[in-house]
Amino acid sequence: MNLIFKITILLFSLSVQCQIKISGIVKDGKTQEILEYTNVGLKQSKMGVNTDGNGNFNLTLPLHIKKDTLIISYIGYKTIELPVSKSLSNEVFLMQPAAIGLDEVTVYSYKEKVKLGSFSAHHKIEYSFTSDSLKGSELGKRVSVEKPVLLKDVIFYVKKNTFDSVKLRLNFYALDNKYQPTNKIEIEKPIILDVKKKGKIKFDISDYNIQMTDHFLISVETIDYTGGGEFVLKGEWHSPKSKLYKNLETTPINDPNVFEYFISGFFKRHHSQDDWLELRPHNIAININALSVD
Repeated sequence: MNLIFKITILLFSLSVQCQIKISGIVKDGKTQEILEYTNVGLKQSKMGVNTDGNGNFNLTLPLHIKKDTLIISYIGYKTIELPVSKSLSNEVFLMQPAAIGLDEVTVYSYKEKVKLGSFSAHHKIEYSFTSDSLKGSELGKRVSVEKPVLLKDVIFYVKKNTFDSVKLRLNFYALDNKYQPTNKIEIEKPIILDVKKKGKIKFDISDYNIQMTDHFLISVETIDYTGGGEFVLKGEWHSPKSKLYKNLETTPINDPNVFEYFISGFFKRHHSQDDWLELRPHNIAININALSVD
């Protein structure tokens, strides 16, 4: 019995020695204000977490990942990139504010009311999260924009919610020439929703002054919760057709076949440093009310 116990202790000790632990708190470099729900992850290894409501985070990594790069990002701040070479415990990471180039933004006259995204939720299509899968998961929907728009309201549908509270963050991403999500679009401040019920959720984002002049991806990121159980978002259905898989680089977006492919673009990932996975024909049901130029 003593021998087995000693072997167990030895194996545990070796496993601990073969790990790199990174922990700390993320703050504003000027005001020292805590930055809650900051994205923290590894560039090559696709691992990541969010800081908690007090700005703290913990990452435990295998020793071989020491050649990776730690990335800390938050809307409105310059991204921090640090080489991972050793364990970092109780570090203070100071983020510097990044000026948004307002002088580069064209101001349009918005008058016409338009609806973007989904137009109906399907009662049989759903996306379920439990306590184990909730934090950091992100679901995104590709949105078509024909002319400049100013976003006003975002609407989605919670089919089931047994948590006391679920905090969500709305993110926006640019698309490449194949309509895949790339860089996060900078906005003036994070959009965080505290969802405590089920049913139709409508959130006014008028004060964020978000203008879109091209197609984009809108995502719902789960960042925190209290309580436990299950959180279920409603989805929608698009019937797949073989001709939707045409070469998108040579076919214009106004081609009806490509447009149907486009609106069925649904993406998900487990955390901010993970690769996006595109799924079809299901989608997350998100409506956006906006104002468009005449």
